[in-house]
Amino acid sequence: METSILSLEVSPIISIENSPIILSGRLIPEMPNENVTLYAKINSATWTVIGSAATQQDGSFEYVWTTADAGSHGIRAGWSGNEMYTGAMSSARNATVLPIFLTVLIGVAVIAAIIGVVAILVAKHGQQEHPEPPLEPQYW
Repeated sequence: METSILSLEVSPIISIENSPIILSGRLIPEMPNENVTLYAKINSATWTVIGSAATQQDGSFEYVWTTADAGSHGIRAGWSGNEMYTGAMSSARNATVLPIFLTVLIGVAVIAAIIGVVAILVAKHGQQEHPEPPLEPQYW
């Protein structure tokens, strides 16, 4: 039997809960209609099947995955092989899924910082337009 190679790419590598993550790759040698199984593990747990995809004419495959589980996810793809080629397992790739709450909190903090900077700039600009007259010395 001859060896095969399975590659995997993950995009984006940082996302928000329930946002699509695209898992794509290629089987070499190029064979259409081969079943590629996709696996994930969260925070170093055990590998779990998350789906499968069929290869295209050029050996490429794509799977759109969404998860509600925030954390660090390891993702890999596997192909069981056939009568001519041995099976293959891709290298593990990583994706970080952020909780929606954290994303909203960061957004609010950024907006508050922008408002603060604008307020400071407006206050400084107002002081420059209306300088106070110098105080006259008082003699006693």
